[in-house]
Amino acid sequence: MVVAEGFVVVDASRCDLCGACVAVCEPLALRIEGSALRYEAEACTACGECLICCPGEALAEGP
Repeated sequence: MVVAEGFVVVDASRCDLCGACVAVCEPLALRIEGSALRYEAEACTACGECLICCPGEALAEGP
């Protein structure tokens, strides 16, 4: 499932919940809840750090 909202598009089928993006997200826009990565567009500052560090390329720049 691909979720497009705000700056980040999350492709859940490519995300292995490693937490690399959560670790670099200073405004805490990304978090792992249960078995899913959650993204809060309102908190995102569009720095792009999560896009760079995701080893599974599950995150992309949104529309």
